[in-house]
Amino acid sequence: MTNRDHLFKPGQSGNVKGRPKGSGSKFKGTLTQLRQLDDLDLTRQFLRAVVTSDIKILEKLGITDAPTITAKITAAKELNKVNAEIAEKDAESKAQQTQVKNGAPVSPQFSRVASINTGTK
Repeated sequence: MTNRDHLFKPGQSGNVKGRPKGSGSKFKGTLTQLRQLDDLDLTRQFLRAVVTSDIKILEKLGITDAPTITAKITAAKELNKVNAEIAEKDAESKAQQTQVKNGAPVSPQFSRVASINTGTK
């Protein structure tokens, strides 16, 4: 027996019955579903659970395996994006509240309607 007898034969994979190419991971599938729901708070909670390896939260979502390092890194990057989106929405909401308090129209399309009603341009 030589040192190379244990190596795979040319063209043979090491994990023949492994996960099919392109099937993705449970992490990516769950993240995609949460993003489609457009619920940023729930998405943030999931990503925090992945980054901190909070198994209790992950099990509720059907993920029984501990997150891999790659999943944690991806989750941390996505968490930054989600936090930025939440901050942006909060800023927009505050700006709209300020406009309403000051009596200014909420959006340009409403200012057009106001000018038609008052006869001004």
